[in-house]
Amino acid sequence: MISELVDRIMAGDDDAVVELEEEADDDPAVLRRLRPHLVRLLDAEVYIPPKLFSDADEAFQREAVLRIESGGRSAWGLVATLTAVRGPVVEAAFHRWLERPPYDMEPADLARSLRRYGWDFDDHGRRREICANVAYRLEPEPLPAGGAPAEQRCPWCTSPLWVALDGDPADPRFAAALAHTGWRGRLRILTCFFCTTYATIFTQVSPDGAATWSAHTTQPAHLKKRKPLPEDPPAVRLAPGAERHGEYEGHDCEGGSTLGGRPGWIQDPDFPDCPACGKLMSYIGAVAGGDTIGQEHGVHFLFLHAPCGLAATVSQFD
Repeated sequence: MISELVDRIMAGDDDAVVELEEEADDDPAVLRRLRPHLVRLLDAEVYIPPKLFSDADEAFQREAVLRIESGGRSAWGLVATLTAVRGPVVEAAFHRWLERPPYDMEPADLARSLRRYGWDFDDHGRRREICANVAYRLEPEPLPAGGAPAEQRCPWCTSPLWVALDGDPADPRFAAALAHTGWRGRLRILTCFFCTTYATIFTQVSPDGAATWSAHTTQPAHLKKRKPLPEDPPAVRLAPGAERHGEYEGHDCEGGSTLGGRPGWIQDPDFPDCPACGKLMSYIGAVAGGDTIGQEHGVHFLFLHAPCGLAATVSQFD
């Protein structure tokens, strides 16, 4: 089956690329069986989706790095491909390129390419994973009658702040999904369910579960001119459910709320930097509109920078 799909791709059949991606989504073992064919995909100038190359061996990595450093119009496509790969060959190459970019590439563009697939380098030059390698369904549950107490209100619209996530450190699913962040303890993320439509909302968090609106949150100029009316947030809380196998991307607006995994952006990737230190924040989950208000057109993406104790909510809509 794999050989047949690759043969069709080599013959110019674009549908075969989609079918190959679907096969890999259904059975992650397909990626290992695809290894012997990856150079042929490069010869056919097939570089995306990057996940097809995520299990590439070192021989492929060396070949792709050589092609990038040799220049040519395919170089940027190959960069996108290699962002999906983990291994010393690729990591050494990106570390080198961020200092001395090949040809007309810019370091900032290379860094953005890394972010698209969830990693960058720490202060010691070691790979830092931005996303978790496990994912769990976040199941919506109705709040008790009367809802949760409005302990804080949005300073912009005065709506009660909404608890986007309340993670119990005793739950092994929560611990596994946040292991890459370095966080220890309870994590409660508050946000304004409405104003996050207009801006990234930051909250200060601590391991005892305390959470407050952060002064790092910047109000857009147009919101200062018109004060939105307060509204009650959804009377819903989200609790970890079954594991989502494979490389799950939490982007299904209909009901894809997810703890962990990777963000399936609706628009361009928008990983926020920590406003306190400038470091890239870690992705921890997504809340789908279909699970909160029944409208299947938006997702709230959740982030955390554990060293500074800051969480963020980034919203996108189709």
